[in-house]
Amino acid sequence: MAEDQFMAVYEVILLTITTLVILWYTAETFKLRRESENNNKLNLMPVPSLVFITTKAQTKLIDADFDIDEKDILITNVGKVAALNIKFSIIKLVALDQKILFRVVHANVLVPGEYSVLAVTNLDYSSQSGRLRGAHPHPYLIPGMAIDEKLGTQHDMPMEKTHWKNHRYKFFITYENPFGKKYKADFLVDKDGAHPITVQEIPNR
Repeated sequence: MAEDQFMAVYEVILLTITTLVILWYTAETFKLRRESENNNKLNLMPVPSLVFITTKAQTKLIDADFDIDEKDILITNVGKVAALNIKFSIIKLVALDQKILFRVVHANVLVPGEYSVLAVTNLDYSSQSGRLRGAHPHPYLIPGMAIDEKLGTQHDMPMEKTHWKNHRYKFFITYENPFGKKYKADFLVDKDGAHPITVQEIPNR
């Protein structure tokens, strides 16, 4: 009788250990699979980033012949695949009661590591031709830039001498990867530059 009880307890313990091992193995397999899926998603996700230039010569009109390092605002792709069909949301500059829109000047495709110039369009005013107007970016858009009535446009300025001590704005970018997946990147711009807040995939409907 004692031997039967011992065997019953032994079987329960063995079954419990086996169940725990199976559960642990299942959990670890799930973690590895999820990690692999996340890595695959990252490898297929373009990641846009903005660069502000305030110390070079500024250009008032967009011209393809100008050197790229003379531009005010650049966009680059720090992801591992190309970004296509890049579109920007409207930026509302409350202090000026204006609406601004960024546009990629050249081909609307960014391969990894590539830089492209952004044009700035003021949506409150239309150009005579009715087309996109490349204009000098306003100092409210670029940290470290200010306009002095006597000195003109000033660059690489201390924040306390610009609007940027307490100034910030938000916008988002939508784009696709070469395989048709769509993404949205939310940005915050403040005195320290442009910061991607979130980058997420947009489900296909």
